[in-house]
Amino acid sequence: MNTAPRKALITGAGRGIGKAIALELSGSGHHVCLLSRTESELKNVCAEIEARGGQASYLCFDLSDAAGYPGLKAQVESQLGRVDVLVHNAAPSYRPAKLTRMAPADWQKTLSVNLEALAQLCGQFLEPMREAGWGRVVSIGSLSGVLGAGSYPAYCAAKAGMEGLTKNLAIDYSRYGITINMVSPGFVETERFKQAAPPEMVEKFKQATAIKRLGQPEDVAHAVDFLASDKAAFITGINLLVCGGLNLGNLW
Repeated sequence: MNTAPRKALITGAGRGIGKAIALELSGSGHHVCLLSRTESELKNVCAEIEARGGQASYLCFDLSDAAGYPGLKAQVESQLGRVDVLVHNAAPSYRPAKLTRMAPADWQKTLSVNLEALAQLCGQFLEPMREAGWGRVVSIGSLSGVLGAGSYPAYCAAKAGMEGLTKNLAIDYSRYGITINMVSPGFVETERFKQAAPPEMVEKFKQATAIKRLGQPEDVAHAVDFLASDKAAFITGINLLVCGGLNLGNLW
């Protein structure tokens, strides 16, 4: 879909939605740099991209390491050059719990890898985009950040905060040719989801959508590919819901 192949950095790219985004952007001609903590997963995704004729590299990095971002920028630029497209997809998992029973470390980790990481990444990579007069930032939110979700207080807060930051950055930076948007999925049939959700819950989630099916990682990747393209040049500061109409019902 992209009319000008560029260079993309994708966080959480070793599996699930992040992997699908990496494959999609690579298929559109981007040279992709994949970021995750798990080297074996990154190697596998890079190998799959290269087998399809694409260009891929990877870096292992813990997004909760606030002091490590300047070094990350240097490493990324040594492999990739200037980042044209930044996709922040990474999100840690934790056991669901109401706020009063949630471990403080889970709260901090969730906000760190979601919201704080988006701020840190943009702090490093927006200025080169501004100097170039072109850039795309797409973060992966969640319908939970829009509607709320029981027993996921940190996740809901982090994703809602990411939407607020997306709008702020769009106001401040879109005048420089940079669009900054968010894609918020509903329930997506990743391996993590399949391991966590019992069959009866899966059926409930399907019936709660207008389309009557779960999302696939590729559904999210298609939306990201569009927002990263020149065709989306007049779209900024939005939260695109990719949820099959789940927002139209009353799941909770």
